[in-house]
This record gives sequence, C-alpha cells and structure tokens, in this order.
Amino acid sequence: MTVTIIFIIAISVAATIGAVIGIFKKATGLPFWGVTVLLSVLISWLVAKFVPADNGLYSWLVLGVTVGSAVLLTLFFNGFKAFINKRIKRAEEYSHYKNADEVAEVEESVLNAVDSKDKRKYRKLAKKRRKIKDSSGFWGFFNRFLGFIVGGVEWLVAVGSIICALLLFVEFSGITLLQENEIVIELLASSAWVNLGSKFAIDMLLVGTIVIALKTGFKKGIFFLITPIVVLAMLGGFGYTSWVIASAIDCSGLQTGLLAKLNETNADAAAITAKVIVTVIIFLFSLVIVIPTGIFLPKLIDKYRDNDAFYVIDGVLGAVVSLALLLAIYIALGGIAYTLSDLSFMAKFTSYEKQSVFANAFYGYNPLADMFANLPIHDWLAPQS
Repeated sequence: MTVTIIFIIAISVAATIGAVIGIFKKATGLPFWGVTVLLSVLISWLVAKFVPADNGLYSWLVLGVTVGSAVLLTLFFNGFKAFINKRIKRAEEYSHYKNADEVAEVEESVLNAVDSKDKRKYRKLAKKRRKIKDSSGFWGFFNRFLGFIVGGVEWLVAVGSIICALLLFVEFSGITLLQENEIVIELLASSAWVNLGSKFAIDMLLVGTIVIALKTGFKKGIFFLITPIVVLAMLGGFGYTSWVIASAIDCSGLQTGLLAKLNETNADAAAITAKVIVTVIIFLFSLVIVIPTGIFLPKLIDKYRDNDAFYVIDGVLGAVVSLALLLAIYIALGGIAYTLSDLSFMAKFTSYEKQSVFANAFYGYNPLADMFANLPIHDWLAPQS
C-alpha cells in the first residue's frame, strides 16, 4: 500500500509541475501531445465498446478511427493554437491603441523631466511608463489557464507512459531480479495497475509513437526522409560502379608490386585483393560528390520550405509516409507475434494484448493475419519434442 501511495504522489507531483510550467509556457507553447494521445486512446475504447469483436470490420474500424482521431486532433489543436494566437494579437493591438494617448502623455513628461534634469521625477515617470503594457485581456488569461490544464495532462501522460513502459519491460523481460523486487511486485499487484494501467499501457505507448510520427513527419517533411535514401542509393551506385571499373582495369601491376608476396602464394586471392583496393580508391573519389550532396541537399530543401505552399505539401507528405511506415511495421510485428501466441513464453505478452484495444487490432484481430499464418518462424521457436 505504501508503494502505491508513493506512486500516486509521484504522478500528482508530475502533473503539478506540468501545470505550473503550462502557466508560463501557455497553451500556445505546448505540443498537446499528451491530450491527443489520451483522447485517441479513449476514442478507440469507445469504438470497441459499441462494435462487436466478431465483426469482420472490427480491426479496420479500430485502426481507422484511432489513427484518424490522432490525425484530426493534431490538426484541430494546431488550428486551435493558431486561433488563440490570432485573438491574443488582436487584443494586444486594441490595448496598444487604447493606451496610445496615455503612453504619449507619459513619454512627453519623461522627456520634459530629462530636459529639466530632474532625475527623481524621471525615475518616477519611467517606472509609470513601464507599467503601461499592451494587455491580451481575456484571451491572455484563457491561454494561461488552458496551459495550466494541458500542461498537467501532458506531464501526467508522459510520466505515466514512462512508468508503464518500465513495468511492461519488467513483465516481458523475464529478468528474475527485477520481477522479484518488492516494490515492483506491489506496483504490479496494485489496483491502479491491474484495473487501469495494464489495460491502457500498450495502447498509450503505440498511439504516442503514432502522434510523434505525425508531428515529426510534418515538421521534417518528405524530403527529410528522402535525403538519406538518396545518399544511400548514391553510395550503392558508386560502390557498384567502382567495382565494375576496377574489374575492367588491368591490376597486374598492383599484384606484382604491392601484393607480390600474396601473388606468389595465391594468384586468385591477389587478383581479387587488387580489384578491391582499386575499387576502394575509386569509391573514395566518388565521395567528393556524395558528401556535398548529403550536406547541402537538406539545406537546399530547408530553403524551399520557407515557401508556405511547399512547406505544407512537404509536411503533409512527410506525415503520411511516416505514419504509413509505422503502421506497416506495427501490423507486421503484430501479425508475426500472433503466430507465436500459443507458445509458453508469449503467455504474459498475450495477456496484456488481450486487455488492450488498439494494440490488439495489430495482434489478435490483425486485419492481415492470413499473410503471417504460414511463416516458418513458429517452427523455429517452438520447443522440439
């Protein structure tokens, strides 16, 4: 019980710290990651509650609605922050013009105090001038108040996700030293974990990575993903070309010179080694093209991203590709894992997956399960009789 209380206190402290930070950063300065993840997970559970699991579209509905919720909530909160910023700017402009006469009057008095060399009066008036600030009014208060709430939720979700990840690692790792720890045992047996944490843990982690992929993909853009592919393709192309050129060159001089001793014992090995050396030399020269490409291509892309239209198109494509890659990985991993679900070492993992909704759409209700049904990996890992 003591450990559970400490755990609750720790979570509360984290939420309080986040709320205080949210007041200073304001809602417009927060990513809304935690709120998006929490709402998306809750929506997935609502879908599972009203759609029977034996429905053929169950997994597609859960995946589609959850991912769609994450996308729409991300767009909504970005737009909402832009809306608040616009209202704050208008309120500050109104306040600026409203205070214009008072500011002009005080500044004139300040200049008069300077001209008369009355330092005491100058300090008093200067202090009064500094107090006259453009006010954002209700929207400024709302921004801080919302930041207080969102900041608390962000830290609550972030710290809770870290704790869940650690507890899941302990459960799945099979490390006896960790699993037999009294603190860990009490946490895993607590009602907070049994009735709440264990059911949402994996979903929170998966949806969290999806939201991160969306935000990162949009921020970096599709060309951020393409750049390393271009560089790797160039390296592969130049590597192959270097070998072709080296194969066409007469390397006998290198064999009888630098590789003379090897040539005396094994002429074939010497011939291959000579070709490899020539290939490496040619390939190193090709790096004169590859390295500048790897350095300046991202800078060139960043320059084009200054254009709003290019930035949006590049960002949307980046988010779509990032999300598609991540979902493909999760579907593949979930399908492969489910083919092993009848093995004893998967029992603990399966027990957690069955409690989840979004995660189980990749696992027990994988929409592409037939693709993984006949994989030989099950036979490789199954105990031999």
